[in-house]
Amino acid sequence: MKKALASFLIMLFAVSVALAATAVEAKPIVETFHLKGENTPIVKRAILKACNDRKWVVSEKGAGELIAVLSSGNRYSLAVLIKYSNEGYSIEYSDSEGMKYNAEKNTIHSSYGRWTATLNKDINANINSLMAIKEAK
Repeated sequence: MKKALASFLIMLFAVSVALAATAVEAKPIVETFHLKGENTPIVKRAILKACNDRKWVVSEKGAGELIAVLSSGNRYSLAVLIKYSNEGYSIEYSDSEGMKYNAEKNTIHSSYGRWTATLNKDINANINSLMAIKEAK
């Protein structure tokens, strides 16, 4: 009986840890920088390249704003708003399906954090590459 109870408690703990690990805060990513001269087109190009490389579908929302959507058929869909300028850019949660988003707690499936962090890393790398090419000319 004690072994069965202990096994049940361990299994219950493992399931609760696994479920808790799937939700993270849907925090925006904000990058600021000081580029010499007007380089907003370079920032936009870096964002578009990173999105394309990672299979995000991008559309213009307005001046200095893009909507990027990552989806896998019927399984999930994630949309982020990317605002950009010469001073920086931000990646903010916009909408999702199948990502367990909780508006009250501002939590979402842990994949959100990985996907947006990777996108952010790629955008920064692209900005650095494009600025180096511009400065070499």
